[in-house]
Amino acid sequence: MKRLSLFFIAFILFQCFFTYKGVETFPFLNYGMYSAPLNKPDAIDFLSLEVNGKDINLHHLSAVSVTFLEYNLNYYWNWVGRDYQSVVEKTIRSRFEGRLSKAALEGWIRQLCNAPEQEKAFGIWLANYLQASFTDPIESIDLKIEQYQYHSQSPYKLLNTHVRPLYPPR
Repeated sequence: MKRLSLFFIAFILFQCFFTYKGVETFPFLNYGMYSAPLNKPDAIDFLSLEVNGKDINLHHLSAVSVTFLEYNLNYYWNWVGRDYQSVVEKTIRSRFEGRLSKAALEGWIRQLCNAPEQEKAFGIWLANYLQASFTDPIESIDLKIEQYQYHSQSPYKLLNTHVRPLYPPR
């Protein structure tokens, strides 16, 4: 019983310390993450895939596979749009820069974040992931990006469309 009491006291003390330092820890989350309004973006990017030159229909995949694929495509596109700066890297730097040695900080970033030269690996991974669901061999994968702007008169206005080759790596 004494060990259990010490565990709860230590847990409460550490949680108070983390809250004071502004570090969000499970199961308690700081209210600050909910207190800022979301800004309406000027434009929204809609991503789709073309495999072997044809738009692919994801409906034959399971819901989990579709969600996993969409998450990874959006993460990739946001990473490219931020000039290969990961959100994780930004968080690590904001929380630990000045608290860790420069070598330790760079080591953590190297372990947890993607480097720009790893971009080609995403296309290879994506081809391998999709090949499990396709009968024909995958020769090319392109990411099609359509940028839309919301208007009150008409629901959406297409601003531009472009295609980014993902596979084979170039």
